[in-house]
Amino acid sequence: MDVISNIEEDKFAAMVMNAPVSILEMDDRGDIVFLNHQAHALLTTLTPSFDSKANIHRLLQQLAPDVIHDIHSYTAPQGLIMNDIRKFFFTRDNQPVTRHFKVTATKMPSETCILALEDVTIALEKELALRQATLDKAIAQGKSEIAADVLHDIGNAVVGLGSYITRIRRAVDGGETNNLNNLAGFFAARRQEMAQAIGEARASAAVSMLQNLVHAQKAGQEEIQKSINEQLGIITHIQELLNIQRQYVVGGDMLEKKPANLRGILEDCLSMLYASLEKRGITITVGVHAECAIIQGHRTKLMQVFMNILKNSMEAIKPEASDKLISIRLCQKGPLLTMEIADSGHGFDKDTGSKLFERGFTTKSSGTGLGLHNCQAILENHNATISLTSDGPGKGSLTTITFKM
Repeated sequence: MDVISNIEEDKFAAMVMNAPVSILEMDDRGDIVFLNHQAHALLTTLTPSFDSKANIHRLLQQLAPDVIHDIHSYTAPQGLIMNDIRKFFFTRDNQPVTRHFKVTATKMPSETCILALEDVTIALEKELALRQATLDKAIAQGKSEIAADVLHDIGNAVVGLGSYITRIRRAVDGGETNNLNNLAGFFAARRQEMAQAIGEARASAAVSMLQNLVHAQKAGQEEIQKSINEQLGIITHIQELLNIQRQYVVGGDMLEKKPANLRGILEDCLSMLYASLEKRGITITVGVHAECAIIQGHRTKLMQVFMNILKNSMEAIKPEASDKLISIRLCQKGPLLTMEIADSGHGFDKDTGSKLFERGFTTKSSGTGLGLHNCQAILENHNATISLTSDGPGKGSLTTITFKM
């Protein structure tokens, strides 16, 4: 039996010595009683000057002060001191390093302490990454649901607005103008009779006044009809934007790219911004020097880019500015199609210019810092580049978009 016991003890000692976990035993003074191979390799890594005669208490005071504090604070004659994850701090290549170890410390009846150390840094980082990914997914899902609700509400509002404008058009198309026209014709036909009753001058004035009213009514009606058609066109564009955004919100793939006329897209954007440009007193000049301004792309996403850039240029021009100009130039040179949008706005310095496309950076008090960042992402998907330059504050800015055809 003694022989068997010795063999079993040898096996157990060999298992501990070669265990993949660092195991060491120390006395109450911190002197090493036992050290397996993994523990020796670990301590040598943590402290290159380590030797088996080092005092573990002093070493732990440097590497993990809270561990040695808990060991010193344990007053029971025996039992589990700790079994949790602790941080170890050390230096490697003159750089501070932090690793996470699962530490198991047990007080033995023989007044010694057995310490087991397992590096769980990678596992912990993976777990944290998984948690973060799960959290990000949940946040994205929440944002998608909120965005879907917002898009739904906007869609309903746009439909309602379209209905009201359609009712206005029907009212404008009513018979009031025809009635006035008929009345003017009636008075013209009875002019001689009216002249006998009220005099030639008064009869002529009445007929002329009615004819002028007819012309004014007709001109006003045409202007209103033109504005209504423009508004309905804008509503159609907004609905297209909403439809595209809904597909992105629900996780749909980007639509197949189709031929997109950049000149037509630009004209549509300007028509949508016409009222704002006129209200701000901003003059727009457009020069198209491209024989074929058609690329393969997503019309609505490109419209989103142009609208964002044009609005930025508009907002950069102060209301009190003497020069309120936005110049747009579209030209083609070989396989490159370039659009330049220059404005007479407040411009920016070099430091600001280097940050404009960073996600979250904005120069506006109420901005999100996502506009230009998203524009850049959309253009990259269209094999295009964008740059924004300025000669300095007060000297305007120039946005250059280059498409490879």
